[in-house]
Amino acid sequence: MDTRVEANSFEWHKARVGKWTASNLYDLICTPKKRPRPYVMQKLAERLTGESQEDFYESADIAHGVENESRAFTWLEKLVPTVTLEDSSYFQQWNEVPTFGATCDRVGTYAGEPCIFEVKCPKTTTHLRYCLMESVEDLKKEMPKYYWQIVAGCIVHGIDRGMFVSFDPRVDDECGLYYLSFIVPESDIEAGKEAIRKAEAELQELKENLKITKFVINP
Repeated sequence: MDTRVEANSFEWHKARVGKWTASNLYDLICTPKKRPRPYVMQKLAERLTGESQEDFYESADIAHGVENESRAFTWLEKLVPTVTLEDSSYFQQWNEVPTFGATCDRVGTYAGEPCIFEVKCPKTTTHLRYCLMESVEDLKKEMPKYYWQIVAGCIVHGIDRGMFVSFDPRVDDECGLYYLSFIVPESDIEAGKEAIRKAEAELQELKENLKITKFVINP
């Protein structure tokens, strides 16, 4: 079954209500073990009410990133001939656990291998800091949320390669575009899958403890 929903559409926002999403896999992997966890409570509330509990405030930095995302990928394809991209900015659920889904910036290939692409177009000081990262270990340490977001995309699409991209059109130099390609370890993919399963089990346990008999939405 095709469960893809185009990003930022009304249907996209609706499809994400009550579901675990790629941008929050970090919360399931790295947040304290104290129960109940805030993200789990958020999804419980969404399933109970049918209403999103997310804040959709768009800052100037976020607007800048959205505006320049396609431009970043144009430059990436131009400067890295072994990159091919598809317009895959849609929400797609994971077949194994349909309550989890991801909206990847792009899915394509790098050096002939399937790859998940995640792009950021931050302010210049942040972009330059990204440019100093030399390895996936640096990305995992400095920006774990983005690393696990890529892992989430790999889980949904059955891919084990990712690329983190940072682009700043205000930097008229070679370092205006930065990219880091890496193979996601199988251990991290399995850790991500297990975190999703545990979160779903935790939510169901809360449902029982609170004596909730039905949800408005049942993902």
